[in-house]
Amino acid sequence: MFKKTRLNDFFIKGIVCYSLYIIVLLFNLIDTEQAIPSRIIKSDSFLLFTLGLVILSPILEEISFRGFFTDKKFLKIISLILIPFLLLISYDGISIFNIILLVLFYSSIALYHFSKNHKLSKISLYYNVFFFAIVHYSLSDFKSLTTCYPILAQLGGGFLLVWMVINFGLLKSILFHGFLNFLILTIASSNLIFLNQDRNLETYKGLTIQWKEVSRFKSSNSLKFSKDTIYWKNSSILGIHNFMKIVDTTVNKKEKSIFQKEPFMHYEIKLYKNKTSAKDIKYSYEKLIPLLKKANLIY
Repeated sequence: MFKKTRLNDFFIKGIVCYSLYIIVLLFNLIDTEQAIPSRIIKSDSFLLFTLGLVILSPILEEISFRGFFTDKKFLKIISLILIPFLLLISYDGISIFNIILLVLFYSSIALYHFSKNHKLSKISLYYNVFFFAIVHYSLSDFKSLTTCYPILAQLGGGFLLVWMVINFGLLKSILFHGFLNFLILTIASSNLIFLNQDRNLETYKGLTIQWKEVSRFKSSNSLKFSKDTIYWKNSSILGIHNFMKIVDTTVNKKEKSIFQKEPFMHYEIKLYKNKTSAKDIKYSYEKLIPLLKKANLIY
């Protein structure tokens, strides 16, 4: 196969980067507890997230980042138009850094299109890989190894997808992109299947939380509460937070959103207060946030 394909060094670099990322992910070689990444998953809908990651993202990103490398003129035009919009909704939005990246992207495209020198054209392909990887992150992510190491996945994917589109066309690069995203999602979501069966307990200022991981795919959800206790069966932390925010009428509704440390994980949770407290437990929102942080359940 490799005798008939071009840019085989891109394929090798892609395999190396992607393999390193998967090894780190599988064996938890880097402590991810100490820093807050910009790429926090804010949704609790596993289905919508999966559809976006495996179907929508590959289509949009392949047309945007690598559509120019096809033979079809309309795809080249769409690629040049879509890129600024993707930068606009990226983690840094409109910034001087992203404007510089965009100018360099268009320069690299011009170099690829007009240069007859193979080495100069290859430089534009390397920049495409770098550009694809870096726009997935905010500059703040590069202050810590714990938040920037996932760029290995985008670098690996960038190399492999450039190799794919040059040799096999855009449709196959879209399908391969979807496969790569599905592979990472499967590994990253293994904790939703292989659950930690331990029961945990944490207390903050008279408010106590007990929790245990449960399968979001098998258990039915339910809610029971009294003056002193609230019991959730099969709920996310986001769901619990939103419920408490609604029932506690003393809460400032403009409170900042929270982010669950284990995306899409569901729990069996018992929240109860010290019985000497006169307040109904539903007015415990102000204690809930520091309690969840102390329990290491949210950022």
